[in-house]
Amino acid sequence: MIKEVYDDIINLTLSIKSSIKKERNLLINNNLSINIAVDNIQKIITKFKQYLEEYSCLKNNPIIDILNKYNDDLLHIINEDNKDNVLIVLDNITGSLLDKVQENIIVNNDILSLTLIVKNEAFYIKEWIEFHRMIGVTHFYIYDNESSDDLYKKLSSYISQGIVTYTYWPTKGVYSTRLEAQLAAYNDSLYKYKYDTKYMGFIDVDEFIVPVNRKNIIEVIDDIFYRYENCGGIGINWRVYGSSYNEKKIDGLVVENYKYRAYDNYDLNKHIKTICNPRVTIAFNIEPHSAIYREPFYCVSENGKRIESCFFKNSTCNKIRINHYYIKSREDCIEKCRRKNGKQINEEYIQEFFTRIDKDCNKVYDPIMEKYIDELKKRCDLI
Repeated sequence: MIKEVYDDIINLTLSIKSSIKKERNLLINNNLSINIAVDNIQKIITKFKQYLEEYSCLKNNPIIDILNKYNDDLLHIINEDNKDNVLIVLDNITGSLLDKVQENIIVNNDILSLTLIVKNEAFYIKEWIEFHRMIGVTHFYIYDNESSDDLYKKLSSYISQGIVTYTYWPTKGVYSTRLEAQLAAYNDSLYKYKYDTKYMGFIDVDEFIVPVNRKNIIEVIDDIFYRYENCGGIGINWRVYGSSYNEKKIDGLVVENYKYRAYDNYDLNKHIKTICNPRVTIAFNIEPHSAIYREPFYCVSENGKRIESCFFKNSTCNKIRINHYYIKSREDCIEKCRRKNGKQINEEYIQEFFTRIDKDCNKVYDPIMEKYIDELKKRCDLI
């Protein structure tokens, strides 16, 4: 849980303690009967529990069991009709409540986390994680869509270190389409972890968020959210990369092997992906590029222009962009198409698709990722 949300809960806990003490004092002064005082306190505790469950996503936290026990203790003691015993229980509650909340709700320092749904991308996942760690991402919510390439094994060290939260997320027998599964995964992450990170991004494994003029992406995101009062999310435009004339799948870094991209005005570059404040974001509803926000919040470009859909045509990408390594080599592209569509797609279509995209996406040599390569190789054990 991020500190600002934790602080709100601590302040609410102190308020709950104060309310219980007021009921206790009324009981001591005979201004309330035991039954009424206990009933009032149980309602206070129940309301606090519901807040933690529904609005702070702490349904499975031990603090919920502790609050239930407080109410059970009150229920048992009320039958004794003994004011002194009731006061002992109340003193135990007010004396331990704050400590129990502090013991069971963990504060973390996650500023930016990324949510990813992925299938059979173990070959590329380490580079994707390590690059984003280099620019300031601290946590990853990874949903495994029925991978068969030892993805979990590849992620195991990140999982044990608390860097990755892993969820197995099948399509078969649960969702009718891969898109439906993707949207459900995004919304699951949004709901479960919205209090655990200040910002949450939703991208694919072939997409790399790039701070154009800074080393740390957090500085860019903080600045945009600070400048534009009703910013609920940032729409980040693609810069789509081609094959860089690679026919075969090659070892090494994606960001080193693929340096040619499309012109800025290329049609696919108008697509955005989203980094949002998850606490003001309602859901991803129709497509995975843009979200729905609660009023008065909305999505903005890097320059504060309101974005109403999954497209934004006029981005300069002077501050932030997404390098989208859409097809990579011809061999990669064929594998990707087969993985997504199985037997429903023919070889002729795959070749036509690759050629059509690639002819427009090798136009500009772009060395923007050069500054990351040496460090990224070390992190990926390629040196």
